[in-house]
Amino acid sequence: MDNTLLLIMLVASSMEMAICFGCFMVLLQFRHQFWDLARRILAFLTIFCGIMAFFRVFVIVHSPLQNGFTELLPPANVLLVLITQGFLYFYPRTLMEPTWLRWNNPRVYWLVVPLVLITIGFLFFIGQWTRLHAFQDIVETMSKPDVLIRVVALDMMLPFSIIYLFLPYNWRLSGASLSWIRLYSVGAFGFFVLHTVFFLTGYLQLRIVQQLWEMAFMIITCNFELQDRFIPKSPTIEDTPSDPMEESWGETSLWDRVCVLIEKDQVWRNPDLTLPLMAQFCGTNITYLSNAIKENTGGGFNTYINKVRIQFVTDAMRKDPRQDMQQLCYEAGYRSRTTAWRNFKEIVGVTPTEFRLSLTK
Repeated sequence: MDNTLLLIMLVASSMEMAICFGCFMVLLQFRHQFWDLARRILAFLTIFCGIMAFFRVFVIVHSPLQNGFTELLPPANVLLVLITQGFLYFYPRTLMEPTWLRWNNPRVYWLVVPLVLITIGFLFFIGQWTRLHAFQDIVETMSKPDVLIRVVALDMMLPFSIIYLFLPYNWRLSGASLSWIRLYSVGAFGFFVLHTVFFLTGYLQLRIVQQLWEMAFMIITCNFELQDRFIPKSPTIEDTPSDPMEESWGETSLWDRVCVLIEKDQVWRNPDLTLPLMAQFCGTNITYLSNAIKENTGGGFNTYINKVRIQFVTDAMRKDPRQDMQQLCYEAGYRSRTTAWRNFKEIVGVTPTEFRLSLTK
């Protein structure tokens, strides 16, 4: 085994352990602000990955020739990564539907029960594992139950990494935008691919890449959780707008269509509203729509929508300065605190805090 690769992996594992434990401590430090289920799941995920990195450091230092580095489909590693992949799924799923993870929800059992059964199966084969040193060994011993259960566990990781992309997305309930869910899925899918290829090949170079990927993934996810994600007081919006697809335009002019969508249907509340989607609602193409918005507002689509959103927030604050600014921004269609605060400062000229203070003087 290449000592240089082992040294690099030791450094990477140590960094991964430090980052995971650091993310956990930061999440724990801010639990007094809000400690909802999604944040608790993410905290568990960081500490779980940190512990796995710690044991990896321990193995490298004390017994680098033990399994996990010299054999394929190492049982303990496969099971731990499968559990990790499950929690990687639970976090965005809970963001999409905060009330989803309940014991009386039958959909939960479709995911939890297979994990439990696989775990029991792994425990049954303790001390009886077939050692696999090459991919050909996997092919030749596939009929053995202890090899088959590892392959099944590996196959189960794929749906956990992408299944939430195919679930119904309701922006009125979700604490994250669809664009963030898609970005997160890239990280989770990369986590799956790198682990799978490593388990089937044993290339230490892939293990190092996987560790770097996991570090970046944890930092980006925890930054979103603490800096960007809004925590709404309620998962629904009281004055739910109507469905813009139900509109029948007839001979209505393009700008009048835009006004109906903005004032009646309130499409700006949708955090994933884009120019192509707005054009679809209007029954036109993006060029005509972009020109109509520019002619009537003097700016582009994004500027117009952001002004409508911030106008909603400022009007509500003028009525009652005691209202929660974050909740208002969430209802206005923002799912990123950074974006909301930046747009507010650009449009109003002051920060949300300064605006609130000006109303209470």
